[in-house]
Amino acid sequence: MVPEPQADGGIPRHGNLQYYLKRCREACGLRDEELAGLAGYASLKRFRAHEPRWLRCYGGSPVPLAYLRAIGVDFDVLREALEQDIAAYEFDLANPPLTETVMRVPLLGFGQPLSLPRPMSEGELVEYVQSLNTVRCIVNYPGPKSVVIYRDHTVTYYFRPGYRITRKRLIWAGAEQVVARKASSSGVSCLEDEPDTQISNPEAVSPLNAPECYEASIRAVADEDNPRTFLTLRGRRRFAIGPSE
Repeated sequence: MVPEPQADGGIPRHGNLQYYLKRCREACGLRDEELAGLAGYASLKRFRAHEPRWLRCYGGSPVPLAYLRAIGVDFDVLREALEQDIAAYEFDLANPPLTETVMRVPLLGFGQPLSLPRPMSEGELVEYVQSLNTVRCIVNYPGPKSVVIYRDHTVTYYFRPGYRITRKRLIWAGAEQVVARKASSSGVSCLEDEPDTQISNPEAVSPLNAPECYEASIRAVADEDNPRTFLTLRGRRRFAIGPSE
């Protein structure tokens, strides 16, 4: 059974999908060697490298249905957990917080926190950061999206909880992005939809997609299941920064 989608004050909370799969994994009683074989993996090392991605419940990682059945996943309960995570996502999307700190990230190297002179809305934040002529800043929202601010445009990444099921796999939803160009001399800004190649929940009303994200370190990782390179803020929010080698 998934947890109730309520936190203090009646606010929906994230992590129901992850919580449910973790409980199933702990309760199944199977050793890694047994699960690897049931999931169709000849290599135990490869299975152990892939399993943590499956349990993160995002990022486009395909999960063998045989693995989910082996750990005892009830797909009706999984759908319930998804609905609770979507409720938390939509609540955060409709109630964006003011931002006090962003991450200043050079083209090479790790980011450093940049404190704002006062708490700002997203529009105020974008205008302020672009006035600094900084190469790139990342807004560390605690809710449903990441915003990367460049000198002449912004890229917003959404991670709506979701999945789709094929004949042999369940595929978690991936990021979708929107690019907004800085207003021209005519005062008109350009908005571009640039969906990521990963798969979003086909049943979702909105194409947006985002989990929680917390402050801390930034690291680049190569994803074997999807040949892209991702920049990850500690937590659940990540975004593509280019093809991997």
